[in-house]
Amino acid sequence: MFDSPSSTYLLDFEVVEIEPKLPSFTHRPSPYCSTIQMNHRRRNFEYSVAKSIAGPGISLTVSGDSRISNELPSFLEGDKVTGAVRISANNGEDIRAVHVSLKGRILTGRNSDAVCTFLDLRETLWTAESGDIEAHRDLTNESDYIWPYSLLLPKKVVISQNDGEKGQVFALPHTFSEAGVPARVHYEMAVSLKQSRWKMNRRITTEIVCFQIKRTRPRSGYISAVTSFDAAADRVTCWKALEFNFTGTVSQFQPRTVELLCTLSLKDSLCYTRGSSIPLLLKIRCQDKQALESVASPDAVVVQLNRRINYKDVQMCGGKSSRWSTVVESVGVATWMNHEEISSGPALSDYYHSTLIGKLELKSGLVPSAIIANLAIEYFLSVHPFSSPAFQPKDNNAKSTKTLPIFYEKENINATLELHAEKGDSSIQSVMAMVRGRVITGPRSDETVTFLTIYHPIWARSVDTPRTPSPSEGASGSKLFGDCVWSFSIPLPKTVAVGKSDVQFRLPETFSERDLAASVQYDLTIHISRAKLRADSQIRTPFGYVPSSKPEPPSVLRQLAYQQSMPVPGPSADPRGWETLKTCKAKGTTLQNCPADVRCSLSLAKPLCYTRGSVIPCSLTLSSSDPQALDMITASDCVNVGLRRTVGYTSAPGIEKKRVAYQESSREFGKAVWWPSASVQGDRHNRHLEGEIRLAKDLRPTSLMDHFSISYSVVLRSFNISALKSAHSEILLSEPVNIVAAYAKGPRPIAYAPPAYDPYSRENDQDY
Repeated sequence: MFDSPSSTYLLDFEVVEIEPKLPSFTHRPSPYCSTIQMNHRRRNFEYSVAKSIAGPGISLTVSGDSRISNELPSFLEGDKVTGAVRISANNGEDIRAVHVSLKGRILTGRNSDAVCTFLDLRETLWTAESGDIEAHRDLTNESDYIWPYSLLLPKKVVISQNDGEKGQVFALPHTFSEAGVPARVHYEMAVSLKQSRWKMNRRITTEIVCFQIKRTRPRSGYISAVTSFDAAADRVTCWKALEFNFTGTVSQFQPRTVELLCTLSLKDSLCYTRGSSIPLLLKIRCQDKQALESVASPDAVVVQLNRRINYKDVQMCGGKSSRWSTVVESVGVATWMNHEEISSGPALSDYYHSTLIGKLELKSGLVPSAIIANLAIEYFLSVHPFSSPAFQPKDNNAKSTKTLPIFYEKENINATLELHAEKGDSSIQSVMAMVRGRVITGPRSDETVTFLTIYHPIWARSVDTPRTPSPSEGASGSKLFGDCVWSFSIPLPKTVAVGKSDVQFRLPETFSERDLAASVQYDLTIHISRAKLRADSQIRTPFGYVPSSKPEPPSVLRQLAYQQSMPVPGPSADPRGWETLKTCKAKGTTLQNCPADVRCSLSLAKPLCYTRGSVIPCSLTLSSSDPQALDMITASDCVNVGLRRTVGYTSAPGIEKKRVAYQESSREFGKAVWWPSASVQGDRHNRHLEGEIRLAKDLRPTSLMDHFSISYSVVLRSFNISALKSAHSEILLSEPVNIVAAYAKGPRPIAYAPPAYDPYSRENDQDY
C-alpha cells in the first residue's frame, strides 16, 4: 500500500502578496513645480435587478481598484469599498429602508456548521424614520433614488472560537476559491431593500475580491538573477540551511551502498513574494566519487514547492463534531545548474563535494500564506531522492514481510490504495484513511492511550464531501465500480497534545520489546464504511516512526579535533566542552584489611546529548592516599562506568482503576572503555583516564509521551576487583543524559577505542 521510494525532507516557509507599484512622487516639490493631487483610478462594476411587479429595481455599483480589478471588483486590505445604490420605483412611499453589507466567510461545506463568518460590515443608508426619501431622488430620472456608501476594510479581524473565550486577532485573508478544494474564502456585498407591509423585500448580492498585503523584510545582498553564490562571503543570517542524508545503492561497476550528505540553503528569509523566485544552493558530499558524479547533475535533483491547506471539516463527521482535514498539492519545481565541479575536501577529509545552484519560480497566481480560524494555507519545500538510473535510494517501505515501513520526522506517508468494486457496489458509503499512534501498557482498553489520530478522506458517496483525486473513471461518481486507484499523502506532525492538556509532546519512536509490557505503536488503517445491514471493512498496517532530534554542536576545540582526526582535548584543555560531575568517594579494604578511599571525579563531554551510533567521551580522575589501591584499579578493567536505560510507564492494574501503579524497568546498554590520558600525566596519588561509551545504532531515543518515558543516565558503580573489597556495590554517581537519532551540525564524533563485543545486544527486540 505504500509508495516506493518516499523519502521526503520538508522546510516550511511563507508566500506573500505585495502592494502593486504606485506612481512615484517627490515628498518635497522643487521650486517652480506645481503639486498635483492624484486619486487612484477606480473601475466601476454595476449589478442590477430589473423592476417588476414584485418590487422596484435595484442597481448596485461597486468601485474597485483598477490596478487589480479584472472580472470582479478588487480591493486591498485597509481600502474603502465605495459605490452607490440606485432604486427604481414608481412609488417611493413603499420603500421603508435600504441597507448595504459586506461579509467575509470561510466555507467548508454547504450546511451552516461549515461556515465561519470573520467579517460583517453593515451600513444603513436610509430608513423611513430617518428622513424624507425625496432628498435622495435622482435629478436626471424622477423615478430613481440614489445613496452613496463607503465601507472600510480592516487589516485585522478578531474571531472568538467559543462563547466566553477571548477572541484571537488574525490578518484579513486573501480571497481563495479553487476547484477540488472544499474550503474557500468568500467576500460578498449585499443590498437589502425593505418595503411596506404586504410587499416583498428585495435583495441583490455580488462577490468582491480582497487582496492581503504583506511585505517581505529588507534583504541584504539580494540576488535577483541566479548566476553565482558565495555563502561564505554573505552574511550568515541571509541563509536558511536544511541538512539531510540519502542512503542508496550505486549500480556502476560494482553494486555498493553509499551515503549522500546534503545541505540545501535558501537565500534570504523564509518569506517570499509571489511572482518572484527563491534562490537555492545545494551542497552534496559523498565518500564515493563515482556515486557523487551520478547524482550531482541538474536533472537528478528534485525539489518541489508544495501547498498545504488545513481546514476544519464538519460534513465528514456529521452533526456538530469536526476534525481537521488536509489537502496537499505540488505548485512548483526548482530548476538547477552546475556551480562547482566535484572536488575533494581538506587533506584529512575523505569526502568529495559538489555544489549546484538553482531557483524556484513562484507563480504570480499563488494564494498568499494565511492562518485564520478554521483555515490555514501554508507552503513548504520537499526534497525527494535523487532521480538517477545509477542511484537507487534506500526504500523506506517494507523490505520483506517481516519488517515494517519506516518514516522519519518531516516525512509524509505516501501511499496508494487500490480497490475493486464489483458491478457498481452501491453499499460503499465512504473510504477513509486513518493514522494512529498509541502507547500500550496492558491488554485492557483503559491501558491504551491514543496520542495521535489523523483522518484523511479518500472517497465519499456525496459529491459535496472532500475526495482524494483519482485517475480512475470508476471513482468519479456517486458509486464505485471497477478498479479504483487513489494516491494520497499524509503529513506527520512533530508534536502533539494529549487529552485536554496544552502540553506538547514530541512524537516518540516506535518501541517494542518482548520483556516489557509497554510499547509505542503506529499504524495506518483504511476504513470502508458501508450501508446499513452491511459490515464495514478495513485493512491495517503498522509502520515505524523515527524522530529527527539532534544535539547542539560540541565545543569548537572538539569539532577541530574531530575534523583533523586528533585526540579530543580533556577538561583541563577545554573546560567549556566538559561537564565535571560532583566528586564521589569509593570505600573499601585491601587484602591486608587496610581501609582504602578513592575519590572519583568523572567528566562527560558537553552537551549531555549524544547521537546513537556515536560515542560518549568520558574523563576520569582517581585520587587516593594509597598508591597501591590506585595501581590495582588502573591495572585492571574494573572501572565500571556505563549507560543505563530506564523505561517508565503508568498502568491501572486489575479491576481497581483508581489505583495507578508506576513501573520502571532498567537495563545496561554499554560499558566505557578506558586508557591512560596522553595529555595529563598522573603522579603517585592521582591517575587520569580517558574513555568512551560506544552507543549502539539501534538505541531508542530519549522520549516522553504523557505517562510513558524512555530516559538514560551515565552511572559510575563501585570498582569490581577482588583485591579491593568494596563496602557495598551501590551506584556511586548517576548523571542523566539524552540520546537522539540525528547528528549535530559539523563534523561527526570519532571513536578512538577499538570496537568491542557488546554483551547488551538487542536480541530481545521485536522485528522493526
